[in-house]
Amino acid sequence: MSNKAKRQQFDDTAKDRLTALIRDGMQTALDNGERWHAGYIASNSGMAYSLNTGKPYLNNNQLYMLLFYGGGPCATYPAWQKIGAQVREGEKATTLIHVSTAKKRELDENGNEQFYKKFSYFNTFHYSQVDGYEYQPEQINNDFVPIEAAQKIVDASGANISHGASGASFSDKNDSIAVPFQSDFESAELYYGTMFHELIHWTGAEHRLNRPNVATYFEDVKNRAREELTAELGAAYLSAYVGIETTPAPNHSQYLNSWIKALESDNNEIFAAANDAQAAVNYILELGE
Repeated sequence: MSNKAKRQQFDDTAKDRLTALIRDGMQTALDNGERWHAGYIASNSGMAYSLNTGKPYLNNNQLYMLLFYGGGPCATYPAWQKIGAQVREGEKATTLIHVSTAKKRELDENGNEQFYKKFSYFNTFHYSQVDGYEYQPEQINNDFVPIEAAQKIVDASGANISHGASGASFSDKNDSIAVPFQSDFESAELYYGTMFHELIHWTGAEHRLNRPNVATYFEDVKNRAREELTAELGAAYLSAYVGIETTPAPNHSQYLNSWIKALESDNNEIFAAANDAQAAVNYILELGE
């Protein structure tokens, strides 16, 4: 099978599985009168990462692993064997995509070097699929105390944040975030999960990432739904990054209907939102470097 065919197969399989999983979760929440949130894709096990490099997976690879397995180390079959662990019989590998940049042999018309994206694929297994390897994620602290790693991200953003509001929101017009007092939240995890959600919205302002769905948030329900999905996924990524459990944002049932319809009409929506979320997360994290 050619690389192009492998890529198409990967994309189609991932999109179908992700779309079905999220759509079904939204529909269940809607049927039960509950709030859907992306919190289930991240936990205090942190982000999914390569056992060999220690680096977290990016973009759709991260989303894919978090949705189906959660955070923590992942490795190829030989890599697990190398450290004395064994993939359990019957476990199936997850195929992920690696994107690198390669140089073309020909120069462009101006004599400059040209580059192209090179795609390769690898099979990985989550630590939960192997025996002989112990992984203990940090335990969630349920006491309401500031979480240092999360607070650093908030502080480094430099966002205009006010406390004391009756709800959480980002105002594109005023370029400001409003949230309730910390004491109004049931836990620090809930507070930072909400703050991360609003910070993702904040990145979409015209003078930052200029995400169109922010400017048209109140004009089009589909754009609003897409932006909320982006914010939920981004909040889940950030929460996984600092190792806290994500919690639901105050979404309304009409958003669920919109998301369901969007996913049913175009299963590229989930990956588009995931890419927007990753770009927002990168923007926020770079502010703290």
